[in-house]
Amino acid sequence: MEKQTLTPWDNWMRYKLVAQPDADALQALEQSRQSFRAAYPNEAVYPDPEISFFEQRLPESAEPLLCQWLQQLCKNETAFPVVINNVSGKPPHLVYARVQSTGAHAQFVKKLKALLQQLAGFTSAGISHQQISLLPLVSELPGMLFHKAMQEFSTTELAAQTTVQHLQLMKRLPDGSWQLVQRFALLQCSSAVPGLQHWFSPTAFVHPN
Repeated sequence: MEKQTLTPWDNWMRYKLVAQPDADALQALEQSRQSFRAAYPNEAVYPDPEISFFEQRLPESAEPLLCQWLQQLCKNETAFPVVINNVSGKPPHLVYARVQSTGAHAQFVKKLKALLQQLAGFTSAGISHQQISLLPLVSELPGMLFHKAMQEFSTTELAAQTTVQHLQLMKRLPDGSWQLVQRFALLQCSSAVPGLQHWFSPTAFVHPN
């Protein structure tokens, strides 16, 4: 199979795959965010809470292929629970809640990593997906405040659980906003068909050409 041809004029965009926590998880997360707002009311940005599975720059011409493969991955995946616990940080600006990758969640992450690696092979794009998985709480915190905030909040106890039933592929526009590209639904447990979970392999994703 030939790699997808990219030209110097191909438009590179930033994509992310995210899931929205349910209402109970959002309530638990909001308590932590309020603590940050009280301590740093003007210095930081507070993004909408969402579980981030990857964030990656890709050529825009690869978008249809990415959507096709994500649809192929998700169509036989069963909705899975994730556990959100404790606060951590990624220097110099990001404070996030850890998302434990265990059980069905861990298996989904493994398949997602294989998808990204296969996509890199077809597009010649360097894949350097961010940590899988995390939930950003505070972004663009000035570097001089980051370490101070970590000392104060790294011991904060946070415990929440949510079920991932839908995934959203988002694209960052030139103005900095995020646009929904496609939404992917996972099967409910009662809809799963025995045996279908074994369809996946790293070579399951085939370039349409």
